[in-house]
Amino acid sequence: MAGAPLGGPVALWNQPEGFAAELLGMGHELRFGLSEAAGLEAAFTAIAEVQEKAVRAGRLAPEVREADWGRLTAAFDIAALSGAAAVIARPRPGEAAAIMAATPGALHVFEAPAGAGACGFSRAGKLVELQGEGAGFAQAAALLRAGGARVIAAGWGLGARLEAAFFAAAERAVMAGAAPETVDRVLSVWGFAEPPFLRADRIGIPAVAARLEAAGRAPGVLFTFLAMEGQTGREEGRGVYIYPEPQSAPKPAPGLAEILVALRAEAGVTPKPLSAVEIAARIWAEMAGEGAAALQAGRAHRAGDVDLAAVATGFPLHHGGPMFLSDRAGLLATRKRLRALAAEGAPAPVTLWDVLIRNGRVWAELDG
Repeated sequence: MAGAPLGGPVALWNQPEGFAAELLGMGHELRFGLSEAAGLEAAFTAIAEVQEKAVRAGRLAPEVREADWGRLTAAFDIAALSGAAAVIARPRPGEAAAIMAATPGALHVFEAPAGAGACGFSRAGKLVELQGEGAGFAQAAALLRAGGARVIAAGWGLGARLEAAFFAAAERAVMAGAAPETVDRVLSVWGFAEPPFLRADRIGIPAVAARLEAAGRAPGVLFTFLAMEGQTGREEGRGVYIYPEPQSAPKPAPGLAEILVALRAEAGVTPKPLSAVEIAARIWAEMAGEGAAALQAGRAHRAGDVDLAAVATGFPLHHGGPMFLSDRAGLLATRKRLRALAAEGAPAPVTLWDVLIRNGRVWAELDG
């Protein structure tokens, strides 16, 4: 049993119901709490529904479900976490200190940057980027894996930085001459789970700008223009695309092509046709550049972990990942492309490219 070395219950605070169900299935005793205690009834119903589906599918025996349910208790406040051997939490402001005070000696795993006495993690779908060291890191990784996560050792926000590179590279391709709908169509065919401009409209242009800024990138000309014009995305009916009805298919925004002509001229860009191969290569290369920066800065430790994080953001699995593709295309050729993109405003390739090229090595060799 994954939790045996802990010697006590596991407390979950503001965590997904499916995660709780997985840990119950591994035999853990759980205390489950939310900052808004009024949501506990709905959360417990959701956990029960997960278990009921497993029973109907024949993956869980009814008597085992009853035993699992008997190990689950509600934590109506932080004080009820007392006695837990481990706490996995997404603390709201001010809650982290209260949780640590209520659970002295416990393993603390917070959905936040790692701090004194606590491992840190961030989620990107089933992928979890975990920060920490020593026995605490190993125990935290084991618990998260028991909850169904794919765990990599990575600094805070690797997936978010890769997503920012994805948005920035797509916007750069548009400024270089491609239409947004062309970029989306090419990347959909290439295999991305969700193309960049449809994703931007779904989450909202202001959210895209915030994510770019959090990753140390300034929003480009197109996203800045759309935000200034109040074209903030699908919810408002108009972003990169227009949406005549709330559930209607996106349509190219009238007048956007002419606006792009003006924006390019103002930026001094001479547009050129971009092939499908060129568009895809721009995207994965800029994501590889971000991955290399993460490896050089210690935000990632293995090129394979960068590729896993990229897949979690929607990068097509059958292409392997940006670091894999840069190995296959050749580091020299990829660095050349990154230098060309840097002339358009992308980050310059970090020195780790030069080191590997000089020594005749590839990214895969860093994985050991």
